[in-house]
Amino acid sequence: MQNKLNELEWIKSVSESARNVALFHDRDGGLELWKAIGRVLKMPELSNEMRPLWEEAYRDAWFACFPIISDREVLEGVENHLLYLLDQEEFDILSAIKGKLVDFFVLEEREQFRGKIREACMKAHGNLSENIDLGEEKKPGTFQNWLTSYVQTVGSGKPDPLARAEFLVGRAVSRLSASEKARLTRLLELFDWLRLPSVGEGFEEDIVTETDGKIVMFQSQTGRVVEVDQSQDEMMSKTVPAILSALNEERAIQASEPTELEIEARKTGENMALDAAVRTIEDLFAGRGGKDVKNALAALYCGGKNGMKNFLQKLHPAFTKYLQGQPDADRLQPIVGFDVSSPQAFQIFLKCVFERGLGLSAAYGATLAGRLVGTLSEEDRKRYFGIAYYDFNTGEFMWGAL
Repeated sequence: MQNKLNELEWIKSVSESARNVALFHDRDGGLELWKAIGRVLKMPELSNEMRPLWEEAYRDAWFACFPIISDREVLEGVENHLLYLLDQEEFDILSAIKGKLVDFFVLEEREQFRGKIREACMKAHGNLSENIDLGEEKKPGTFQNWLTSYVQTVGSGKPDPLARAEFLVGRAVSRLSASEKARLTRLLELFDWLRLPSVGEGFEEDIVTETDGKIVMFQSQTGRVVEVDQSQDEMMSKTVPAILSALNEERAIQASEPTELEIEARKTGENMALDAAVRTIEDLFAGRGGKDVKNALAALYCGGKNGMKNFLQKLHPAFTKYLQGQPDADRLQPIVGFDVSSPQAFQIFLKCVFERGLGLSAAYGATLAGRLVGTLSEEDRKRYFGIAYYDFNTGEFMWGAL
């Protein structure tokens, strides 16, 4: 009996710690606790009586470190724990998601991950209610059934709070208990926010920046741009420049970190044969094989591993043929000439791959190019350093002026 009491007291203490790190947004403490509890849950001797208490503490700790864990761990956690989170009214789920999304420096990548979180919400385990009454039929009250019904009712366009309110007083929702309706309300508010773009209403962060010699702040909640008057506050005049410098440095560090897509592409490229990499880019230029960003990146990483100059020379016939069909061929072909491996030609090559072949934006293409160059050999890095670079003034990767 004494052992059981001690075990119960211990898990209660751990649970209290997990709840506190979640409530006070202690990311580092939450991460350490989450990993430790995860190890406990794998212990075969853990009693069935105590397991639910450990699992609840595990969910709380996971929520605390949500913004700093891997993309995969976030998405798996949303699928596994969303039902639990919706019942924790004191947990600010939206702030946790914003904290994760600001790590995506490139807006296209941020948008992609918002979409993945929406998909994880659709796949979330458990039922919001026993069933959903659709009039002529009843379906299980799963996340997917509720969210599908919601989108079919209000439309897939820009989220409308009034339309959401009308849905929440409709026939299907009227049959829910108070707790089920509260759970559904939180889910729909979250889901609608995830459907907004990462600009304007859906932007995740207040941005402090400098423009025309003035320090301004873009307020994400109001959409207003406010000038920061340093002259009114001596402390502000001393700290704002340091904050800006630190912000620029942090964004540069974030910008240099590869996304999960790039990490996967690098692993694929490590095992890809050079001839297969060449064929992949040849197929892209010929319009075959679709617009597979990961596969194209893998081919480029493989080319870099085998020497970028050698890779580009192998692609010279296909690239030259591709340029002949471009509207600006008269301007581009003389630059490429007989040396497709020159910095100027390589920049044109990458722009054609990213922007024309894969349909990516110029900013996203420059970002991928900049990080690609960082993986090349020392000799190739020196040769191609100027094709794309990180601009501290704009906080973005830019194509170089060669």
